[in-house]
Amino acid sequence: MASRTWPGNVRELRTALERALLMSEGRVIGERDVRRACSEERAGRRDTLALERVEEALAQAGGNKSRAAQALGISRFSLYRALARSNVRA
Repeated sequence: MASRTWPGNVRELRTALERALLMSEGRVIGERDVRRACSEERAGRRDTLALERVEEALAQAGGNKSRAAQALGISRFSLYRALARSNVRA
């Protein structure tokens, strides 16, 4: 993370960390997750793994977005942003 210039400053860093959290396999964000999130973001590709995790959390929460966000360890706002980016109807 320190080697990256972060031209978007705090917003870009926050977005990368949110993406890394969605992409991570566990509850801890690893270096691999951050690297992958940054490379995906630069490439501008939709991350299907993150989308699958969001959809799975929503299904397990019975469509309740607050519970799904809590299960993913992100804010409800971050969940809505992830859904909006992937063009999934909320």
